[in-house]
Amino acid sequence: MSDAINLRPTLLVPDWPAPSNVRAFVTTRESGPSQGDFAAFNPASHVGDNADHVALCRRLLQRSLAMSALCYG
Repeated sequence: MSDAINLRPTLLVPDWPAPSNVRAFVTTRESGPSQGDFAAFNPASHVGDNADHVALCRRLLQRSLAMSALCYG
């Protein structure tokens, strides 16, 4: 895995009316460690991707969501 790969997940956050306690997001495939058919950001463990890459994607996603919560409440 190259150090040049951007490992920060890209999150799309909808802009729709919802109660303040409801949040949603979708990840994109724009960044991440996975290669080939699973490139690049793949947090799904059921599709046959490298288990280490999936675990890394999940950790990165958790960190990103924690930072979003700190920044945006």
